[in-house]
Amino acid sequence: MALNSSGKISISDICIEKNIGDGKPLTNISLTTLSTTNINSASIAKPNKISPHGISEFYSYNHTFVAPSITITNYSAGNLYFTLSGTGYSTSALTIKSSSTSSSGPWISNTAGPSSPRSIVVPTVTTWYQIQDAITPSILSNVYQYLKTDNTPPPAPNLNGSFSNATRTLNLSWNIVTDPSSPVTYMVYNDNFHVASPAINSANFYGASISSGRNSWTVRAVDAAGNISAYSNAFTFMAI
Repeated sequence: MALNSSGKISISDICIEKNIGDGKPLTNISLTTLSTTNINSASIAKPNKISPHGISEFYSYNHTFVAPSITITNYSAGNLYFTLSGTGYSTSALTIKSSSTSSSGPWISNTAGPSSPRSIVVPTVTTWYQIQDAITPSILSNVYQYLKTDNTPPPAPNLNGSFSNATRTLNLSWNIVTDPSSPVTYMVYNDNFHVASPAINSANFYGASISSGRNSWTVRAVDAAGNISAYSNAFTFMAI
């Protein structure tokens, strides 16, 4: 509930709205001592933290408590989007739970910070997601289903490269791959070991990434539905 947006309001009215006093006399309560006790941080009419307060600061003030909640809103190209809501609700860590079996698990969990979106492994099959507060496990989101309908992989990229033994610098580039399930991202491999996932159509790899001897580098394309292309042609060279 909220206080009136105009007209008269008293300190007693404010105390009732803020559940202060517990029915006892309010003779020792003032606008200064009210401070920001029980303040709903989401209220657009919340008083500021500077005392003394003015009556006008409490007009339309709403201290109704809103329970903490997490809502998964969308999945797009390897990112899971969600919102946090509730009076004063914040958390330091959230656990992303995923299942390729059913909406009730079994779950694979990954815990990290609370920022949206969260980068996740691009699903290759229909997958269910749920988010859990890592600090307060009783706070759970809705179960979100990623429905995989596109099962056709994109075409393999055409790879070009150059390597300098003098600077031990490798430069790789490839064509833009188009696919109905866009956008398309890319995975770079060294001797069939995945080493990077650049979202662009070229990449630079310096000495720390280059092994002495024969090197063979390839690229694969990944569409937004999680389908992975065949390997590109290989760029092969001898590093000394």
